[in-house]
Amino acid sequence: MSKAMSYYDWDLSFRRSISDYTQEEKEKVNILGISDNDFKDFLKKWKKNNL
Repeated sequence: MSKAMSYYDWDLSFRRSISDYTQEEKEKVNILGISDNDFKDFLKKWKKNNL
């Protein structure tokens, strides 16, 4: 994964469905320069590898 991201920062997000993200979290993703689809793909891969 080329985008640096702290797993800790998103720990609570992993416990919720993607549709439940708060506006603040969505803005944080945008600030990081990661599109919604890229982030969803990242979550799927992270969950598959870490749960």
